[in-house]
Amino acid sequence: MPTRNIPVIAVTGSAGKTTTKEMIASILRGRWTIFKSPSNWNLPPNTRKHAKQLRAGHRAAVLEFGMLRKGHIREHCRLLKPSYGVITNVGTAHIGNVGHRVQGIASAKSELIRHMRKTGTLVLNADNANSRLLSVKGFQGRLLKVGIRNKAHYKARGIRFLGRGVAFRVRLNGKEERYSVSRGS
Repeated sequence: MPTRNIPVIAVTGSAGKTTTKEMIASILRGRWTIFKSPSNWNLPPNTRKHAKQLRAGHRAAVLEFGMLRKGHIREHCRLLKPSYGVITNVGTAHIGNVGHRVQGIASAKSELIRHMRKTGTLVLNADNANSRLLSVKGFQGRLLKVGIRNKAHYKARGIRFLGRGVAFRVRLNGKEERYSVSRGS
């Protein structure tokens, strides 16, 4: 299977999955040939199809892992085991399917943490209070927090909205790096 040798980046969250996936894909596409799940096709049957579309020429795969109920994200991970997991936030989308509690959403989103590669990299939103409900216990990989306001490993600064995208700066390895992401890239 081609995914054994390439990074698989899975993005989940109550909101912002498609935008985050598109931003990651836009950045990676500048250097590599990648596979990106189309639009917001993000339920397990879609991931099954995406797994079949991966080719040897792909250097990375960037996918959305959506969920309507508990078990969906675990199923995504069974189909394509992520080496990188991004949880954009924990909100109330589909809360009625997980016991009508935000803790149920956090538990369902935590399936990504439990079922991704144990030595992978997990990225969480430092600015989303409900992200503290995610279960990182037992995760042996690298945990990174990103944000704008709260303490984080990486903070976006100087955010500017452009006509068809956004530009921002991030401090990486002691140096300020500039990024821009355009819609439709």
